[in-house]
Amino acid sequence: MTGPIPTALRAVREQRPDAGIACFQEWHGITHLYEHDALDICQDTRSPEETMEAAIAHFIDYRPDIMFMQLDHLDEAGHASGYDTPAYLEAVERLDLVINQLIRLLDKTRLFASTHVLVISDHGGTGQRHGGDSDAEVYVPWILAGPKAKRGFEIPGGVSIADTAPTALHALGLTLPTAWPGRCATAPI
Repeated sequence: MTGPIPTALRAVREQRPDAGIACFQEWHGITHLYEHDALDICQDTRSPEETMEAAIAHFIDYRPDIMFMQLDHLDEAGHASGYDTPAYLEAVERLDLVINQLIRLLDKTRLFASTHVLVISDHGGTGQRHGGDSDAEVYVPWILAGPKAKRGFEIPGGVSIADTAPTALHALGLTLPTAWPGRCATAPI
């Protein structure tokens, strides 16, 4: 474990030792944020398309209980061209197409009715930077779809990035670690 507070991946492994847990990451710097021994597979990739291709192949072959995908090209576009620029919005469209591949697979295999998909950004930005406390930097999309999600529901009072792991564990029917700062956004599920 990397610290005293377990990640969602560690919490799943501890509560369901036989669970399939997979990670596919485009930004290799994220690896210090979770415990690798909790994973069955952790694969570095070079593009959002390669990330999704590897994740889909693994999903088809193994049907993991939880799969984490980190897609980084949007962050790169924000730093290179600026957030909310034509190049950045083009990267958003590219990301939408990549995520749609997973949605189509879940529809085709009829697994969407039993699978939750959570899409979240870790931050926004202004200009070519992030890290401040402006609305453009701290408010991000937090989109949940799946069998327990209410369509078109807006969570009263908003949701924090810290609420992501508690909500995911709740959707899996698992117990939340008491040390976690977030809460389960129970209203949408």
